[in-house]
Amino acid sequence: GVGRPARRGGPFGGTPFAFRFQEDRPRNARFRLRGMGAVAIMTTGVETLSSGRDHADLAVRLRSLFGFRSFRRGQERAVKAALEGRDTLVVMPTGSGKSLCFQLPALALPGATLVVSPLIALMRDQTEGLRQRGFEAMAINSGLSREERAEAEERIRNGFQGFIYTTPEQLADPEFRSLLRGASI
Repeated sequence: GVGRPARRGGPFGGTPFAFRFQEDRPRNARFRLRGMGAVAIMTTGVETLSSGRDHADLAVRLRSLFGFRSFRRGQERAVKAALEGRDTLVVMPTGSGKSLCFQLPALALPGATLVVSPLIALMRDQTEGLRQRGFEAMAINSGLSREERAEAEERIRNGFQGFIYTTPEQLADPEFRSLLRGASI
């Protein structure tokens, strides 16, 4: 289905631009969101955290892992949804912290986290930022040499537990999908 804003108000009818899916809407309905970006957090089949204690220390994790004193509008709701195992679509303005909405829960959940993005420069920036904070992260895209690609694939085969950034084109490759099926994601 297509989404509709969860709350009224704001430039597109809802702030923080978290969408609920409505199956009764026409499938061909479209959105025009200028200056906005979207993050889809898919948690189907993921072991989740659901106790109140786990949620109570989100602010502590936010500060200790990322250095932020508080969540921006909409982030905490998206993080909690992911930790509870609910698939979530987050649409927020550019630069508003969408990545944190999947990075923070990913650090609390078991296995690797697959991040699909068509923007190789964004992958480079995010993997570098995560590594600087002491987290495992890699990018698999067309910019890798044959040797770099082989090394990254070997790390996945050996149980890599960090962030795996890749492109839609890589994800469409049957061999790459086969590699991912054998991983804990």
